[in-house]
Amino acid sequence: MQLIKPTTTHQRKNRDLLIKNALRPEELPFPIAEEYPLVLGQGDNPFSCCISISDKIIAHANFWPRTIVSESNSIPVALIGNVATDKDYQGRGYMRKLFQGLDQKAREKNIHALILWSDLHKFYQKLGFESVGTEIRLRYKIKKLSGYISGKYQPIDPMSLSERDFKSLLDVRHHVKSTLYRSIEEFKILTSIPAMGLFISFNQSNQIDGYCLIGKGYDMMGVIHEWGSQNPQHLLQGIADIGDLLGYEEIIVLAPAQGSNWIEVLSNQSASVERQPMALAKVISDIDKSVLDELFIWGLDSI
Repeated sequence: MQLIKPTTTHQRKNRDLLIKNALRPEELPFPIAEEYPLVLGQGDNPFSCCISISDKIIAHANFWPRTIVSESNSIPVALIGNVATDKDYQGRGYMRKLFQGLDQKAREKNIHALILWSDLHKFYQKLGFESVGTEIRLRYKIKKLSGYISGKYQPIDPMSLSERDFKSLLDVRHHVKSTLYRSIEEFKILTSIPAMGLFISFNQSNQIDGYCLIGKGYDMMGVIHEWGSQNPQHLLQGIADIGDLLGYEEIIVLAPAQGSNWIEVLSNQSASVERQPMALAKVISDIDKSVLDELFIWGLDSI
């Protein structure tokens, strides 16, 4: 058994096939690496960790160093994603051994916590993970939002945006107490993910005053997972405009559990509201737990 990084074309191809078979067994209209361009992109990137046996990759997880930025400080963390084990090697403890390697890697890099998304809570609890943060899922029936259709939010090709435009999007994005830092260059690359729509609202001075991102590759179909707007009513206009333009009967919006006035207004127009943990986290070294409790990670940053 050997812990490796896939550096050759052959290794990356085997890695992507393993991830696809484990997480996306149905045929996809695009390579799975295009869904995760920053961590599975071509080239000798350092974010894939694999267990290899006889030159065959049998287990994989991404280890993506990021930084939590809050109102008081910044904390280095790592996102864990695309966790997969070859079906012929499941149940033999390989994933536990891989996570032991990730723990060691985190300590060597002074990473304070590991963060991941999974429904396998019992498995990850055994590895030391626990739920952190709170995410609200608001479900909307577009017919009931017909009165909010405004025509303000229009589809925009991200390739047409300048660096200043991307900065404006980050400036408009809904403020949260604790989230992940994202550079302009990373933002540009992430908006290249297939099956994702960017809708932007401009004010009378032709300045960006709102936006929504809907869809993200195979994940988050019909889900607005990142947004910014002037007020709750403005966001509802965006939801209604997008639903009308795309012909959706229903749209889900992910929102942080912060800003009670926003949630109250948004909830009043929704068909249902669900509160759930934002992610799973494992503390590696000393960290202010309140930062994790207040943490909200936008869908574009999750893996």
